[in-house]
Amino acid sequence: MPEHEQPSPPKADRDLISQGWERRFMGDPSRVEEGKELYESMGFEVQVVLMAPSEFPTACGDCPDLVCEEYAILYTRKPGEAPQSGFVV
Repeated sequence: MPEHEQPSPPKADRDLISQGWERRFMGDPSRVEEGKELYESMGFEVQVVLMAPSEFPTACGDCPDLVCEEYAILYTRKPGEAPQSGFVV
């Protein structure tokens, strides 16, 4: 496979990043649950996101179908770090 077609992991969700979330890791459900518990115990807000096959480059072939059934991405942010909208209500 040519180098420019090498598979790469899905990119972080831009919407979540813009809301102050930080992508921590991708893993199987048991590891993601362990990470979730750990980050919550340290006071972080935690969000677990399931992946969609469309998030992978075409060079990944059929693998995303399997990966999306078995892995998730864990995002965290510190409490109160959500960006302010700039609007006063």
